[in-house]
Amino acid sequence: MFVPVTEQGLVPVDSTGKPILLDAPAGEMTVRVSKSPELWACAISEDHARSLGTLVSARAFFGDRLMTRAIGMMKYRYLHRFDAVTGQRLEFPDTGVVGHPEQRPGMLFPRLDPAVITRVHHPEKDAILMGRDKKRPKNFSIIAGYVDIGESLEDAAAREVKEETGFDVQDVRYVGSQPWVLSGSLMVGFSAVATKESLENPGPRDGELVEVRWVDKTEIDKLNLPGPGSIAHRLLEEWYSQ
Repeated sequence: MFVPVTEQGLVPVDSTGKPILLDAPAGEMTVRVSKSPELWACAISEDHARSLGTLVSARAFFGDRLMTRAIGMMKYRYLHRFDAVTGQRLEFPDTGVVGHPEQRPGMLFPRLDPAVITRVHHPEKDAILMGRDKKRPKNFSIIAGYVDIGESLEDAAAREVKEETGFDVQDVRYVGSQPWVLSGSLMVGFSAVATKESLENPGPRDGELVEVRWVDKTEIDKLNLPGPGSIAHRLLEEWYSQ
């Protein structure tokens, strides 16, 4: 069976929200998602996909490993059609996962962009650090950003918090992870504690966030928050239930 995925990462679903599967691929571009059960993903035009059902994004499949992989692998294939060194078209034989350049030796394996998301605790009271950015100014979330070259995940978590909020953190601890195929990322969740020194004398902020604030459990329900299924929601829920 084949999961049809558009170039924007959209999948047609039926009236119950289940993905519509095809007996044969809708186009030439295919990639194997799973051996058992046997499942493939295939490219499809948005018009064709829309004729099959309602189009939904990967957000509709949080927690569904196979559908998340299907969408992520097809988005990877859409973005990597050519060899970055020679400019020649990449060939994807067999399962369609590994790319082979036409005119040079080597193989191109799927790449992920690691990102960190950190729940920062106040050192003296039961509150966490929340921010809202320019892209979605009505929504609050936990501090997040991409890992830089040469950084450990823990260093990236501390740096992103420092850059976006001005606060230094300590006791950075791993909590969990989540594939984020909307942007080809792997989100890695942490918890950390702001230092008392930086609370008294915070550093400059990079301007990415339009507001940064400490939020306690009496305030959290009044904010627009990340939806269920996201690792941000999981980090918030874990703190709230403690």
